[in-house]
Amino acid sequence: MDERLTKPVTTRHSEQMSGKLHFLLLIGLTLCLARMPAFGSDKSPEGLLRKVSEAYASLDSFHFDASETTITRSGDIERRNESRIVTAAGHSGRFRVVSDHPVDGGIVAFDGATTWIHLAVRNQFTKVNGAMIEGPESPGLMRLKNRFLSRYANITERLRSAEFGLPETLEIDGCDVECRVVKASYDPPRGLAAERIIRKYWIANDRPLIYQESSSFEARNPTKGKSISVSQEIVFHRAAVGKAVTEDAFMPRIPEDAVLVVELEDAVSSPIGRTAVPFEAVDLDGVPHRSEDLKGQVVLLDFWASWCIPCRLDLLRVEALHQELSDRGLVVLGVTDEPREKARRFVTERGFTFPTLSDEQGVLFRGYEVRTIPTAVIVGRDGRVYSYLVGSHSDDDLREAVLGAGLE
Repeated sequence: MDERLTKPVTTRHSEQMSGKLHFLLLIGLTLCLARMPAFGSDKSPEGLLRKVSEAYASLDSFHFDASETTITRSGDIERRNESRIVTAAGHSGRFRVVSDHPVDGGIVAFDGATTWIHLAVRNQFTKVNGAMIEGPESPGLMRLKNRFLSRYANITERLRSAEFGLPETLEIDGCDVECRVVKASYDPPRGLAAERIIRKYWIANDRPLIYQESSSFEARNPTKGKSISVSQEIVFHRAAVGKAVTEDAFMPRIPEDAVLVVELEDAVSSPIGRTAVPFEAVDLDGVPHRSEDLKGQVVLLDFWASWCIPCRLDLLRVEALHQELSDRGLVVLGVTDEPREKARRFVTERGFTFPTLSDEQGVLFRGYEVRTIPTAVIVGRDGRVYSYLVGSHSDDDLREAVLGAGLE
């Protein structure tokens, strides 16, 4: 065989080209490394969490798609909530929020010209020219828009300690993502009778994004000594930020069989934004309560019944809020239409300390259009209904609604 076909041909020109090629490759590699976030090599888990917090606090363009599973146990009672949440935001005020919640689920999206609102429970939708401004009268889905931003921007609050776990690889949107694992311990928020809250985060090696989270805590009722345990898992199917956010993130995608209604009120019928219904009622101990005396305060009305299992779990959350925020001016009042003595025995046995109004004639139930229990109504300092939460809600949802109503 001709040696010219097997030996590399080396000329002065090829040597010059090879040198230039190696130089260009070296420059390219240097530029790539310069653009790569330095946080991935952080030797301190606390430092890594601080960089994640800073990254989420500065995001103005994002697209998250996540599944959330929350399991609450108290004695022999277990409740499991599963939901899928999509949130996206971009330049020019565009955004999209999707939730598959069985009661409050639907779509709210602004594509740059039109705001689209779809209410899943009625399969109705409406269109509003221009962008919808967030406020008391906007759909409850709007509160989910910055859910993950606020959650992870505050990832270092009440942090007690953190440690690295073994690295893991997750499959996200069809791609393998190598992650650093951080196990963190947190002090519980004020009023939550738990020793600590444990959270575990899967953080991408090359960018400050969380792709999975698990958390758990166990709390005890300080009066009865009974415990409630809560575990939650959040799995992200997509987590795109900055230039990685594509145009289709803001497409409304209203179901084809949804019915178009002309007025927004036709699609979303709730008391939000209305003046709260005035009342005079006595609690289970016979103490009178008047809405007139509550002006200028944030009020949480929790409608419940002792036979309702979801109500029992929500009452534990409401009690925790009462313990945590009553010193800051939150007024918590339960409302039940059960016979007074039956309801009183239930409250005494369970050790709930906030007053419950007796509404055996259903005056408050009708006034606040309560058709499903549990239902939580939050009235702001201005005397208007700020939030109307139908069904069981998480601790975070209740707390966000109360704080958003103007609690200092």
